[in-house]
Amino acid sequence: MNLTPEQRLNQIEPLLAEQTAQLDLHTAQLRRITTGIQTLTEAVVTQSDNITFLLQKTENLETRIDRLEDKVDKLEGRFDKLEGRFDKLEGQFDKLEGRFDKLEGRFDKLEEGQQEMKQVQAQQGEMLTTILNILQKRSDN
Repeated sequence: MNLTPEQRLNQIEPLLAEQTAQLDLHTAQLRRITTGIQTLTEAVVTQSDNITFLLQKTENLETRIDRLEDKVDKLEGRFDKLEGRFDKLEGQFDKLEGRFDKLEGRFDKLEEGQQEMKQVQAQQGEMLTTILNILQKRSDN
């Protein structure tokens, strides 16, 4: 079977047309895939920028938190010192309170002594009055 060039061309033409149609279909699919990849690439770049921005902000916040923690530690140390001082003052006030209690006891004793002295003075005053009355009666006689 010897085919003429035209017969051969007639056999090849439908195959070429089918292959060309498939190539056009594949080309269209590749263009859609390429567009999708470009869109995804842009989204990835945008997200990468967002992630970089967030990482920088996170690092800044961590730095600030570290500084705040240092300041809080220093403040805690100061509060501990103040608490020690207040405890010491409280002890001193307790000692003063004890001293005041002792002084109050002494004042109570002094007051009792004064009452006794007043009684003695009153008794002495009565005695003197009695003695003066006796002396005056003798001098009148």
